Amino acid sequence: MVMTPGIPEYLTGSTPVIYLFTNPLQFFISLGFNVALYTMGAILIRDLAIKYRRGWLTILLLGAAYGIMEEGITVHTFFQASGQPVGLLSIYGRSMGVNWIWATGITFFHSIYSITLPIFILSIAYPRYRNERLTGRRGIWIAFCIYLADILLINIMIEASHIGSVPSSSEYFIFTLMAAFFAVVAFLIPRNAFCVGLNSHNGRAGPFILGFLLFPIYFIFSYTVVKRDGTGIIPPVADAILLIISYVVLFILSVRSMSNGGRVTAGKYYYVSGAIIPLMILAEMQEVFNGLHGITISVIVAIILLLRLRSLVRKNARGWAVGS
Repeated sequence: MVMTPGIPEYLTGSTPVIYLFTNPLQFFISLGFNVALYTMGAILIRDLAIKYRRGWLTILLLGAAYGIMEEGITVHTFFQASGQPVGLLSIYGRSMGVNWIWATGITFFHSIYSITLPIFILSIAYPRYRNERLTGRRGIWIAFCIYLADILLINIMIEASHIGSVPSSSEYFIFTLMAAFFAVVAFLIPRNAFCVGLNSHNGRAGPFILGFLLFPIYFIFSYTVVKRDGTGIIPPVADAILLIISYVVLFILSVRSMSNGGRVTAGKYYYVSGAIIPLMILAEMQEVFNGLHGITISVIVAIILLLRLRSLVRKNARGWAVGS
């Protein structure tokens, strides 16, 4: 409940934490929408992966499908012609009414930060429940209905408010089909693909660096290559290819890092820490330089949760001994 909207929304500043004090009604309404979207999506993906005995690569690919459904079908940022959060990526890499660079980067972002990391953290904190579903047959249908209702309600609100770009019927169809493609591939790909675990080796630096690179690569290929006038240092097609190649490699290495017979290891903890720390740094930079007040609260909560996670992992002496 904390990690799913917490990492992508409150730690990045997409949903201002300061609203908790300045506009609590708006804060809790948005929290309800975020939980219905992020938390229900993560529960569905986690429990389906457990039910069908799939691995982390399946979760990553289902996370990509989730990213398309959220940003393309639900809030329509794939098609947004201007404004935040898309910014200059509504110009750079935009073709046929679609922000392709933004769409590619944010899909990978959601796959890792919105879905995989929260599920991964749960498996680290409570390893004895890693193969137990959070829902039964009825519960998973309830989660699906809440998730679907949230998507429909947000669509209705966006269309009624005339804010943002509403996709056409063909665009809805194409990107829903694209999300379905990722979902199908997620269940067709072999469960143990790329599962030679990095954590079978001693050391903490490797997993930490791997996790730490996740956000900078997204940031570099999505933002630093774009000039203030919306043109790019490199052509958008080349940028998209480099972004995709980088994240495919990181996907494979992430699966290797997360696959070690299900054991909880120090390496896994450092992977998670490495992934979240760049977001904490960016959050503090936004507080200081962009006046995004209150985001430090999210950073403090993240630090407390990471310390708590470390404490939970250390209780598993056998797991902590590997890589320590």
